[in-house]
Amino acid sequence: MNSFNSLPAETYSFVLKSNDMKIGFIGLGLLGLPIAENLLATGYELYVYNRTASKAAPLAEKGAKVCTAIAGLAEACDIVLSIVFDDAAVKEISGELLNHLSPPQVHVCLSTISTELARTLQHQHAEKGIYYISAPVFGRPEAAVARQLNYAVSGAAAVKEQVRTILENSGGTVWDFGEEIAAANLVKLCGNFLIIAAGEAIRECTAIARASGLPVEAMWEMFNQSLFKSPLYQSYSARILQAPAGAGAFVSNIPMKDLGLLAAHANAMGQGLPMPFFLMEQLR
Repeated sequence: MNSFNSLPAETYSFVLKSNDMKIGFIGLGLLGLPIAENLLATGYELYVYNRTASKAAPLAEKGAKVCTAIAGLAEACDIVLSIVFDDAAVKEISGELLNHLSPPQVHVCLSTISTELARTLQHQHAEKGIYYISAPVFGRPEAAVARQLNYAVSGAAAVKEQVRTILENSGGTVWDFGEEIAAANLVKLCGNFLIIAAGEAIRECTAIARASGLPVEAMWEMFNQSLFKSPLYQSYSARILQAPAGAGAFVSNIPMKDLGLLAAHANAMGQGLPMPFFLMEQLR
């Protein structure tokens, strides 16, 4: 991917540490909480921070050390994982982390962010001798509980090898997309684009079938056991069948955010990508 500007390989001289490292975790939302619980259950010494401190209570009961500020977490840990909502939130926590991390600490970003921000963060971390890895996560909270997440990962090879074990212990399968730092972020945006397109198609097919008097449950039983035999179609069709008539396929603004990020990347590449814009109009 020639549009990505990776740092020179000699920037990295990571020394692998022992397995008793201290792990920091920032962001205890619907997905972050079960990921952190998996790490704690694996046996890591875990430090956690969340802007709404009460969300850390279940982890504190299980032995996690709750930090009242990012500074304390950064100074205590060897590797910090973060998962927050968007580019703005990632910029905010990364700014705090960079004020308190020191070489050879590592920041692993699990958030869905723009490719541009991923490149910026790599540069900012490298300037201070801090290692940065992109590891956006695929999966809903129930997948985290079942340890069925998937991580797209990119960054320096030696650092990824250390991070791999942690991500696997957090409940995920690791998919390596090389050293170009924004590669994993683009994979995540492409994957979310496919999910959003499928969700909207499932909603529209169900709506027209139901309006036409078709037995929609039988239709989706056939599709899910033959043409579209995948967890994605099974889960979204089940949710849409149970939703009130006329309900959308998505209840949050995450699809709009992610479609916008993909469209911005395509625009920067000079590539025409009309479907994200069409989907954004449908979801408004």
